[in-house]
Amino acid sequence: MSRVWVPPVVFAALLMGQAPPAGILAQEGPPPLIVREVGIQGNRRIQDALILGRVQTKVGAPVVTARVAEDVRAIFALGFFDDVQAKVEAFEGGIKLTFVVVERPLIRDIDLQGNRRVPTQTLQEKMAVKLGTVYNPVEVQKTRDTLKGHYEGEGFLEAEITPEAERLPDGDVKVVFRITEGRRFTIERIVIDGAKSLSERQVKAVMQTRERRFFIFGGILHRQDSGAGPRANSRPVPRPRPHPGPGRGP
Repeated sequence: MSRVWVPPVVFAALLMGQAPPAGILAQEGPPPLIVREVGIQGNRRIQDALILGRVQTKVGAPVVTARVAEDVRAIFALGFFDDVQAKVEAFEGGIKLTFVVVERPLIRDIDLQGNRRVPTQTLQEKMAVKLGTVYNPVEVQKTRDTLKGHYEGEGFLEAEITPEAERLPDGDVKVVFRITEGRRFTIERIVIDGAKSLSERQVKAVMQTRERRFFIFGGILHRQDSGAGPRANSRPVPRPRPHPGPGRGP
């Protein structure tokens, strides 16, 4: 079987959905180049059938560059690959079309570092990324946002969470979430202004927000279930002051 690489300009046309230069993979005029074989290269775990299920280019049909470009995008949209390219070769009087893929690694380990006041199990239950799944940076970022939201809901408004992917020798990854919890904030006091027909106690009785229960920053409640209510000032939970020992002044 002879093997001929199509010039780079054709690859650019295939991937950009544009027609190649006249005389190369011509779509008009006799004779059209026919697809004699469609294959997949580079996949280790993802089955050919799953990938080919997204391919619209069929054996026996003329080459349509725009359709090949759509096939590349459809394969990439599966979410299993870091890169997808189309390769063409002369084959049995037509061409062989091969989609070359680079698989994303699997997540072999997940580690939480720096969480001291929120249990690891609590955080793990809220994570979208799971062991044994394909590494997806978007899902890792979603998990980071979810964990940060949990910390804010618990009053750790300064919490910082940084995800990292560490490559393992076999090519898979370990995902690490590095956590800096920071200070915890709480409502020290709620002040009611402008209530004339109701007492402050009556207003507070129907409020979902409670002193020392829900957490705010800059006057904005961060718990979605805290409901609307008056603005309140907040500050970090103060550390206990040491009791003066014998012979010490106040």
